Amino acid sequence: MEKSGVVAYWKNFFSDLLTGTFKNLFIYCAGGLALGMAAVYVLYRFFMEPAGWNAFLQWTAVLLSLAWYGAWGLFHGLAACAVSTIERKLSEMVDGLHGLLDLLSREVLGRFPKLDNRIPREDLERKFDEIGKSYLDELRLKRGPMGLLYRIVFATILKSLKFFFLDEVAEKLKGKTAGAVTPADIESALRRAGAEMVLSPILDNFLLLKIFNYAFMIVTFGIPFGILWKF
Repeated sequence: MEKSGVVAYWKNFFSDLLTGTFKNLFIYCAGGLALGMAAVYVLYRFFMEPAGWNAFLQWTAVLLSLAWYGAWGLFHGLAACAVSTIERKLSEMVDGLHGLLDLLSREVLGRFPKLDNRIPREDLERKFDEIGKSYLDELRLKRGPMGLLYRIVFATILKSLKFFFLDEVAEKLKGKTAGAVTPADIESALRRAGAEMVLSPILDNFLLLKIFNYAFMIVTFGIPFGILWKF
C-alpha cells in the first residue's frame, strides 16, 4: 500500500468511525448523562439540602451542577463509545494496520543505509516518531473534542506500532554485522507477523485509554463534591 493510499485509508477510517453506531452512541451517552444526573441528586440530597441554604443559592448551585455534570457526563459517554467502537473496528481492519506498519518501517529503515546492531534504539525511535507525526499531520483530523480524541487514538496506534517495530528490529539485528541484514529482510519479517501479534499491543493501550477515561470521570465528577465538602 502506497503512502497516499495509507493516508486515504485512515482518513476514511476516522471520518466513518461512528457511522452505523447510533445505538451504541445513544447507550453510552445516555449512561454518562444518567451518571451525571445521579451525581447531581446525591450532591443536592446529601450536601446542599442539609446545609440549609436559601432557595436562590440552592437553585443556582443545582443549575450549575446540572450544566457541569450534563456536559462531562456526555463527554465521558462519547469518549467511552469512541474508544470501544475503535477497538472493535481495529480488529476488523488488520490490512490497514499492516499497511501503516509497512510504510512506517520502510521510511524509517530508509534513513539508515547500513543496518547493524550498533544502531542506537533511540535513533530508530526518534525517526519513527518524526515520520509518525508527519502522518498524523497529513490526516488533518477535524478540531474540537472528537478531533482531539481521534488524534489521541491515532497517536496510541502509532506508539503501539513503534514498540512492536523496535522489538522486531532489535531481534533481527541481534549479533549481526553491517550488511548482514537489509531493510527488505526486516520489512519481510514485519509483514509475516500475524494479526494477533500486531493487534495485541494496540488493544493493551486501548485498555489503558478506558482506564484513563474512568479515572478522569472520577476526577471531574468529584470536583463539585470536593468544593462543597471544603466550604
